[in-house]
Amino acid sequence: MQSQQRRLAAILFTDIVGYTAMMQRNEEEAVLIMKKYSSVLQKIVAGHAGQILNDYGDGSLCTFSSATEAVGCAVELQRQLQEEPKVPLRIGLHVGEIFFEDGKVMGDGVNIASRIQSVGQANTILFSSEINNKIKNRSEFNSVYLGKFEFQNVDDPVDVFALSNEGLTIPKKEEISGKLKVVQKKSPVKKIIMGSLLVVLLAIAVIFMIKPASKTTIADKDISIAVLYFDNMSGDPTQDYFSDGITEEIISRLSRLKGLKIKNRTSVVQYKNSNKPAKEIAEELGVKSILNGSIRKQGNKIVITSELIDGATNDNIWSEQYDKELKDIFEVQSDIAQQIAWKFQIDLSKDAQKGLVSSSTQNLEAYDLYLKASSLISARKGLGGVSEDRRKAIELLRKAIQLDPRFADAYALLSENYTFLALNANDPKHLLDSAVILAEKAIAIGPDREAGYTALAYEKRWEGSTDEQLKNLLKAQDIKPFSGISEIVEVYLKKKDYKNAYRWAKQAREYDPDEPEYHSAEALIYHDLALGDSLKSCINRAKRSKHESPLMMILELNYYSFTKQHEEYLELSKRLFAGDEKEFNLNMGLYHMIQRDWQKADSLLSVSSKPNDIDRGLVKIQLGRNEEGKRILETNIKSRSQFLGFSDMWHFSDISRCYAAMQDNRYIENYNKAVQRGLNNFYFFEKRSFL
Repeated sequence: MQSQQRRLAAILFTDIVGYTAMMQRNEEEAVLIMKKYSSVLQKIVAGHAGQILNDYGDGSLCTFSSATEAVGCAVELQRQLQEEPKVPLRIGLHVGEIFFEDGKVMGDGVNIASRIQSVGQANTILFSSEINNKIKNRSEFNSVYLGKFEFQNVDDPVDVFALSNEGLTIPKKEEISGKLKVVQKKSPVKKIIMGSLLVVLLAIAVIFMIKPASKTTIADKDISIAVLYFDNMSGDPTQDYFSDGITEEIISRLSRLKGLKIKNRTSVVQYKNSNKPAKEIAEELGVKSILNGSIRKQGNKIVITSELIDGATNDNIWSEQYDKELKDIFEVQSDIAQQIAWKFQIDLSKDAQKGLVSSSTQNLEAYDLYLKASSLISARKGLGGVSEDRRKAIELLRKAIQLDPRFADAYALLSENYTFLALNANDPKHLLDSAVILAEKAIAIGPDREAGYTALAYEKRWEGSTDEQLKNLLKAQDIKPFSGISEIVEVYLKKKDYKNAYRWAKQAREYDPDEPEYHSAEALIYHDLALGDSLKSCINRAKRSKHESPLMMILELNYYSFTKQHEEYLELSKRLFAGDEKEFNLNMGLYHMIQRDWQKADSLLSVSSKPNDIDRGLVKIQLGRNEEGKRILETNIKSRSQFLGFSDMWHFSDISRCYAAMQDNRYIENYNKAVQRGLNNFYFFEKRSFL
């Protein structure tokens, strides 16, 4: 007997389906197929650095040092064997230890690979979780989970996956057969016992069905999920906007379900392209379940795989592959959202059901333009280059609306972009007027969608209409619970209603202690009240949770500025304004201005995005260049006075600062108007040296 030589290997089993029957039916055809199979097998296995250890005629056992090479070999085998004359081959793969005894290949890994292959069908590639774990982050491979199988002579159930690349067959669960354990027939006595038990269980089930289900509370952590960004498997990074947009739409739909705690995109974006196991992510985010998946878009075809995973056990709860025409994308989004609701047994009202399945458009080209526009202004990109991206987004959204004049969400997003550009416009009136019209149009078309109300609230904020802003934020909140929390808190702060500001921030934190926006909402209160230590604690909590929102980073910048932490301020500014040197210079110029480094501030502001704004004029006066400074300030007073009917507290605050720098008592009148509209940021205001 030869000594055992053990090694770890990726094991590949092949089998020609129905070869014996084929020989009986047409021996000549069967021989031709066998020759093709043998020739292709030898060439492809050698090309992937593999070995054919056993050749069984109509099947083989091959090994590879790499799981990736083994799966790549399987794909190439099936591709070539689908050309005429077709060879109906099924393949099974597993990673395990093998050894050689008396010239034979042995080991549990060999047995498992063989069993997995046995449940396949012609043109299938099936494999274990050990193989799946090694290839799941490879963009060239797509897989779908088939379930747990109990095989003959294998002690534990085996998770089986199917490769779902284009051209491959995915076996239907109800048609699967092979070397599975046979369920033993029960004796008559056992049948009677089991029958009685079944009656009892049915009775219990009926009782629970008749008894009204208790409402799921917000605090019920059992009903919680994080939807991770679906992987873009198209092989084209420029298609990321599409897979990201589909993910965010699913998050948005699920967010409308009352009773389901779902992580916002700001929490999950850090896991985009992450290799962390679902169980670890679930633990970090404090959720019970993880939904992940992949999207492959090719021409007019789209393949979407999705998998719902138990965060505690890593077990598959539900999985599905959608092989559809691209035009069916809206149907797929609806189905995924409904499947999640059903799995959590959430009682759907008529409105909730509508929210899950309704789309803002059915025009695929318009929707694609909308996703591109959304990706340009996503919070994931930071604040660098935002103005230029907003202008590009406006052009895309205009085209989307031309294609579908009833695309509510496109009107809403276009409204938000107009409001944003108005903030830095010399004459913002026409932009703000347009923003109102577009937001109201979005609401008229889609009154059951939150986007229109959110857009109108955003415009009302800068118009200075605090009550209207709050009304629309609360309407959006009714449709999509716990959305816009920071904005709601900010409104109550403007109204000096600290009780309600804190109530909303506290409710949000209790609902989800790790959500970035809810940290920001609480931080706003401390920032407004100049509670530096509390603000610092809030910033540190956000950092520990590893989920920082852009708003929190802006508050963090202010904190570093107030406390003169130059290095920290500089590093965070680089992150926030990456890709936009002029905005970065503006931000750093303001920092040095607050630190009273007038020369440094002037040099930076002169090459910023606002070289002739108020702050530059103020710096000029501090440098003793009074006439130059006054010219800049008078120009700014004149431009701002033209649109005071369409402004908020900051416009009056800016004019007050101009007059104060010129030692003109009109600064008091304008300062009081700013305070009446909600200005209460004394901590920030006192740092302005000219007041």
